[in-house]
Amino acid sequence: MKNRIFFGLVMLLILSNKSLFAQTNHIDITAETSLIDPSVKSTYESETIYVNGALNRYTKNKEERRIGFFVKKLKSEFSSSSEESKRELMVCEKKKKKGTLLLAVGGTAIIGSLIVLPIAAPVALGAFIAGMIPYTAGGIEMNASKDHLQKAVWLHNRDVVAKNEKRSDK
Repeated sequence: MKNRIFFGLVMLLILSNKSLFAQTNHIDITAETSLIDPSVKSTYESETIYVNGALNRYTKNKEERRIGFFVKKLKSEFSSSSEESKRELMVCEKKKKKGTLLLAVGGTAIIGSLIVLPIAAPVALGAFIAGMIPYTAGGIEMNASKDHLQKAVWLHNRDVVAKNEKRSDK
């Protein structure tokens, strides 16, 4: 009985703590505003992108948007970016597609092995192991695609700052 009460109190504490759940936090560069030109600050805040990776969303100009299944919706933001950032975004897209395909193939083999299990256990074990290989490789590809997405966004934000510096120097 005491364990259930303790468990209930712990769960209540966890569920009431809002910091445990994913939230969109826009980073504001208001500290040290005397050092930043107001036009540079406004351009930076309106043009930079922040990726909310766990939610498959990004924030631009304090507005949250969806990235899209294969980063389709995010591609439009990279129209004025450097070729380097576009290339990283293409690598991200290719890795996501490859990872999704491998996950689908591996998942299908795993489900097939579970269906065959009552009929032929040795065949099911082999199919399960054969399904785990592409499934694991797909997960690794999907994880690698996130790294390329982060790098593409970082390069895009670098380009925004570089273009802003060129305008302010003139």
